Amino acid sequence: MSLNYGLPVPLEILQAILLALDLESFYLASLACSLWRRAALSPAILRRQLLTVPALAGLRGLIRDATSEEIGALYRRVCRENLIGYRKGIEYTETNTAKDRSTRIGDIPVRSPNGVFAAQLRGLTLSLDTSPGLWTCKARELQLSPTLYPGADTVKQIASHAQMRSFFRARSFARMQVAMSRCGGLVAVALGQRVHIYALKPEKQQHVEVEITDSVLDSIQSLEFTDDDELLRCEIDGVEGSYVRYLGHRRCGCHQPRKARGPKPVSTPGQRIRYWLVALQNVYLDSVDVERRLGGGASLRGMRAVKAPAPRGEECTCRSAKYFFALLREGSCQGRYVVGRVFGDGIVDIVQQIPTRQVSTYAETVDETAGAGAILLATRFGRWDARNLPTAHSPDPILYVSDDGKILAVFERPHGQSQGMIYICSAESDWSGGDIFGTSVAWPFALCALDTELGSLSVSRGDDWGYIIAAQSQGQVMQWRLGPMLI
Repeated sequence: MSLNYGLPVPLEILQAILLALDLESFYLASLACSLWRRAALSPAILRRQLLTVPALAGLRGLIRDATSEEIGALYRRVCRENLIGYRKGIEYTETNTAKDRSTRIGDIPVRSPNGVFAAQLRGLTLSLDTSPGLWTCKARELQLSPTLYPGADTVKQIASHAQMRSFFRARSFARMQVAMSRCGGLVAVALGQRVHIYALKPEKQQHVEVEITDSVLDSIQSLEFTDDDELLRCEIDGVEGSYVRYLGHRRCGCHQPRKARGPKPVSTPGQRIRYWLVALQNVYLDSVDVERRLGGGASLRGMRAVKAPAPRGEECTCRSAKYFFALLREGSCQGRYVVGRVFGDGIVDIVQQIPTRQVSTYAETVDETAGAGAILLATRFGRWDARNLPTAHSPDPILYVSDDGKILAVFERPHGQSQGMIYICSAESDWSGGDIFGTSVAWPFALCALDTELGSLSVSRGDDWGYIIAAQSQGQVMQWRLGPMLI
């Protein structure tokens, strides 16, 4: 006599178990096998789970009356917009770079897609770090043009504004900034208000140059190549505050075949420098201009250009509007992280807002884990826990947008007894409100707590269709691999 232990568990029992789970555990359980998936995808079960999502609290009536097809579509959309399934498979690695390369006096940081490395300036010769994997060009030294440095008339104008030495102590002025392109054949160098882009060629070096501001008191504080080297992001310290300006042109990819999208084919340094000869004169996006259009005393911090969403039908979203991600403050109101859209006629509207956490007491800002190094928080809090939300209190956060425009990253710097925090949020919200449920709200999650300042933060697509979050601090490189979506 033999017993058959392979009898399937009744769906009613599986559904009773599923109803006791939170949405993230529910989602993972539905991937276990076809039986669990069939039990989970019942419209009645999905309806019960969707009613627990905070962002859908105002849509409970619509959810109860929705059809089975609408409920299934909303569930998939909520999972996508809230990165359900990403938190459970995070891999964290940490590399100590302090032992690999000692910091030298006079090192100039060079920003590149591979992180931040160092360069040394000797006269007009800029010697770049030749560590393996950082770049591909054979040239190791760059001869700077003398026109990079301000002339005597400019120095006199600056001196006329500096009645006291405290003027220079209060503002960091004229520090050289250097950035390496993704292709490795271009180097951007900025000093004061001037930007030069050099093509690295062993036999001959070419460059183009531009003055990005009219005020001699403005000083470029950071440079970075973005969008496959088609845009140059400049952070500028002005007398009235810091602002961000993008130079260049963004290629339209709306109606190209899917395989044709992405990075351009590798071109020669001469072709790249000819592109920048024209592109360096064009302002693609300027945070001061966006602030002026918003009005009401609005200010933007850490602005990043965002890739336009996939077009609907034949409409080209690349040409009709420009998208940005920034910390927005309006008057005395609390700041908020937003994705905005700038139309050609000057209209600016907010298409996505990341929920923020209200901090009412000092005790709420004190982190019990302060001083403990990097603390992974992705699975410590429940998915809808308010501690997953940023506070938007940091005056100068570090923001980043993935190359495909689908992931937003925020680093709020350490302050007081609170650690710095990295938050991850989806940028795939339905900005058009194309279905009956309208525009939903993507809920971020806290990735990690840090007790150190960051020099750089980046988000890139991994080989397995997941994402890689990379952060670099003094002598330390940290990396988080987020598991891919499985729905």
